[in-house]
Amino acid sequence: MTSHLRAGRYIHRGKCLCVAFDATTRCRAIQALWSAAEVAHLWHAAPAGSYAVPVPLQVSAWLQDQFRFGGLQYLPDPEYCDEWCSPSRTLARGYGDCDDFAILTASMLEAGGLSVWVLVGQYGEQGHAWVEGYDEAGRPFMIEPTSGGLFTVRPHGYHPQLLTNPRDCQRAWVA
Repeated sequence: MTSHLRAGRYIHRGKCLCVAFDATTRCRAIQALWSAAEVAHLWHAAPAGSYAVPVPLQVSAWLQDQFRFGGLQYLPDPEYCDEWCSPSRTLARGYGDCDDFAILTASMLEAGGLSVWVLVGQYGEQGHAWVEGYDEAGRPFMIEPTSGGLFTVRPHGYHPQLLTNPRDCQRAWVA
C-alpha cells in the first residue's frame, strides 16, 4: 500500500487518509479532515449571564475526561500506514494517535469560535502533532492532544515544522 504514496498524495480509507511523509501531503490531509461541523454537537450553549469558561479550558477538560474515563485512548498507527482520521471517525473508533487527536482538538476549538493551528513537528525524537492558538481574550495557548494538557507557552521539547489550519499551511520558522 505505501508504494502508492507519493509526494503530495494520500490514499483515502473511508473517513481516514493514509498520509505520505511530506509537508504538502500533511497540510492537505489536515485541511481535508478538519471539520468543526463534525464536533459542533459537543458544545452546549452557556446560560445567559453565566460566567463563560474559556474555550481552550473547556476542550482541555473534555479531552482529559475522555482519556481518564476511557472514551478515548491512544493507539499508534499500523506500521504500513500513517493514518489520519476525521473527528467523527476518531470519536466513533474511540482511539487514535497524536494527529487524529490534534485534528479532533482543532475542530472542537473552531466549533467553539476560535481560530487555531495544528502544528506538526517533533517532540523529542518522535514525530508529533499538537494544537496552538489564542483564546477569546487573545492569550496564547497550546493543547497537547494526547492528554488534554493545556499550556500558556509551548513546553520545552516541542519543535514545529508545519503550521496548518483550514485556510493556510506554512513551514515553521526555526531559530
